[in-house]
Amino acid sequence: MTQEEELVIQCMNDPVFFAEHVLPDAIGPNFDSSKFLRLKWWQRDVLTAATRSKRITLRVRRQVGKSIASGAIALWRCAFFPERVTVIAPRQNQVENHAINVDHFIGHSPFLKALLVGSVKQPYRRYTFASGASLNYLIAGDKGEGVRSASGDWILLDEADYFSDAAFTAAMGLVNRDDISIIATTTIRGTRTKFYDWVHSGEWVDIHVHPERDPDFTVEDERRYRHVLRMTPDQYAREVECVWVDANTVVFRKDDVLQSITYDDWTYADYDCASGIWPTAGPCFLGVDWDKYGAGTNLVVVQRDDTPGSPTFKKLRVIWREEIPPSEFTLTKAVDRIIALNNRFKFIQINCDAGYGEAQIELLKKYGMDHPETRLDQTVNRIAFNENLLVKDPATGDNIKHQTKNYMVGTSRYYFEEGRIALCPHDDLLFNHLMDYKVARISDSGLVTFTDKMEHTVDAINLAIMAYDSRYGSLAEDTSPTMAMVGRLEIPTLQTFGIEDAPTGMIIGSRATRWSVATGRGILPGTHPKRRPLPRRG
Repeated sequence: MTQEEELVIQCMNDPVFFAEHVLPDAIGPNFDSSKFLRLKWWQRDVLTAATRSKRITLRVRRQVGKSIASGAIALWRCAFFPERVTVIAPRQNQVENHAINVDHFIGHSPFLKALLVGSVKQPYRRYTFASGASLNYLIAGDKGEGVRSASGDWILLDEADYFSDAAFTAAMGLVNRDDISIIATTTIRGTRTKFYDWVHSGEWVDIHVHPERDPDFTVEDERRYRHVLRMTPDQYAREVECVWVDANTVVFRKDDVLQSITYDDWTYADYDCASGIWPTAGPCFLGVDWDKYGAGTNLVVVQRDDTPGSPTFKKLRVIWREEIPPSEFTLTKAVDRIIALNNRFKFIQINCDAGYGEAQIELLKKYGMDHPETRLDQTVNRIAFNENLLVKDPATGDNIKHQTKNYMVGTSRYYFEEGRIALCPHDDLLFNHLMDYKVARISDSGLVTFTDKMEHTVDAINLAIMAYDSRYGSLAEDTSPTMAMVGRLEIPTLQTFGIEDAPTGMIIGSRATRWSVATGRGILPGTHPKRRPLPRRG
């Protein structure tokens, strides 16, 4: 045989050799058309297992190469064997994402391009090859119609754990056939579907890419998932570690919460004065969780401690917590109390739960418009737990959709893990509620529900932490102003900033933003008497 014929036979017998000597470099910003694909260790394991087993499951986190591995297997079978290969995914966009890699491999490989006989995109994607093989794409569908119509010698199930129950039922008709090889790849959804049964049946080869044994998973990757994307423990376990999580998982680690009460000793009474002569100075944020018939309305104030030499310097110190008891006028009293606390603490932002507080939020904003010096129309922020927000992933530039409450809980856990929260050591109720805060349920779609008993104090501190994070953390704009610091400060410091008429213990300033001129005169941003109020940002 010629050397070329020997290479062809080696490619036919070894899918790893085929992928690394025929397929071009993967799609990416550093794509080099002169280079061949270099597989990761687990991709080699998948391709090797494809020559030995007819049932393979692959569990691995997102965007690391699942489609590359399954696409390489599909093209390897189509290049040398007269077989029908079918790729099935739950949704159209997942089908298209998988096909993008196949188009890339064929388009940059002269060998595959010469073998391709034809391709169509409608009514579904289909590639035909000179070997007599075909590569077909189907959408599983909510009712499993795409799976029931599937046929072939090789079936590749993409994001298999996200198939509907009907699609899983239809897939079992394929699984039970000995003449079909099946590879199911996915990131874990959370609930125990048929994919869970396949993994634990002992009849499938399970390839599990856990971060602890993956050399490609760096400290920066872990920080991105835990800290930037603010994944809750169950989210991290499912989407990164690809393991199943049971309900009743504690959200906040005990060691982290215990550490938060060891930094300094203070009581809420230390901050119960309107003069602002407090143990610490810094910007303050309020979280409000409304309730009328159960726990009442909970208010939690956190302050970023900007006092040099303080044991909690640059940490978020919980300096106030109170509950408006249930009564006939609980919500009205809560509005009055928020106005009074705002006069004392001069909040940078107030995050209010919108679930029970739409009318109260409007009342606070209206009061702020009638009394501009309070700035309540600008600082009160509506937070709906069941709505979604978009967070940009700095690594990929993609917008990641999070349910607001999940992201809020993940943010609080991150701050506790980083040792950036300081709790009042005398507030046993808040400590106990944090320790009892658990995952109650995980829905079929992967949505997490947290415990609904004695959770209002935790929701209030979560809202306060998120208020700080939205100004200075991952949700903040680069030009977000440092609008006010309230606490004990020396009078010469006030004079240095040119605010001789400011009340004792209050300093107003900002970074270089469009508000610099106004704040330089000791006037709150957006309240200059000769200017229209500035529009709210963000």
